[in-house]
Amino acid sequence: MKVFTAYEYLESRFDLKTRDPYRPYFLVQRVLSAGITILHLPLSFLAVLGWNLLYLNIIIGFSRDVVYRKWRYLCCVSSTQKQQMAVIFGGMFLAFLIILNFLPLDISLKSA
Repeated sequence: MKVFTAYEYLESRFDLKTRDPYRPYFLVQRVLSAGITILHLPLSFLAVLGWNLLYLNIIIGFSRDVVYRKWRYLCCVSSTQKQQMAVIFGGMFLAFLIILNFLPLDISLKSA
């Protein structure tokens, strides 16, 4: 169909009146998605390390925004998704190591 976005598809399949109501919905969806994406990492640090949630939100939100803006113009969507996946797996691996660090070394099984 040679369309690049869902909006182009809606406009070609139906008309402009069908496409326009979905614009605010998409914007709200993107804002909520970005908010959840930024908030879940500081909540993890808060639960594991007990760091200040306000400072974590500011630092992670700012760094995510700066990194995203820098890479957005340098990479296409596919490579950006690969980089995001690498960051997510790196964060999961780091969180796993931090959790392992807090576990006691001597784990003995006691009968009840």
